Amino acid sequence: MRTLLLVALLFLPVSAQAGPFLGLGLGGVGGTAEAFHFSSTFGFASRNPRSIDGLIAGDVGLIFNNDSNTPDDILDYEIPHWDFDTVDTFQLRPELSIGMKIGIEPVPTSGLLITICGGTSITQRTEVVQSRATGWFYENGTTETSQAYYGLGLVYQPDNTNWALFAQFDRRRGAELGYHMEL
Repeated sequence: MRTLLLVALLFLPVSAQAGPFLGLGLGGVGGTAEAFHFSSTFGFASRNPRSIDGLIAGDVGLIFNNDSNTPDDILDYEIPHWDFDTVDTFQLRPELSIGMKIGIEPVPTSGLLITICGGTSITQRTEVVQSRATGWFYENGTTETSQAYYGLGLVYQPDNTNWALFAQFDRRRGAELGYHMEL
């Protein structure tokens, strides 16, 4: 992550003269999460016909890899007594991913940028217990884990347009296709 931030600092002069954009992406094929994900990107891209284009962006997303085999009607507070059995530990909510991407156009005025991305995803796992007295299920404690991700991608920005298409693959989320629109 430190390396990614250092590379980002190299692009600040480019992004200072660039326009903002908003992007949306969908994916879910491949990657260690093995689940559908959605991401939203905000950044800056330069579009100067006399120089190399570049982009820098932040990315926030959700990975919908919740456990599907959880008991129904889990009460979202801790059990009020000590007479219970532990059922298992489950992921009850989507995983949050936070990262950034940096891109550069290797061939000037081609409209094709190569990007690198990286970040972290945060997962909450909840211990579920069942009351021996009532049979009800309760959340009995949550632990958070984070996993780093990194990957590569391509962005295509046609000339004289205010949009771009992107495709990327990263280790955690897998393949992603999306769309950038200048603001």
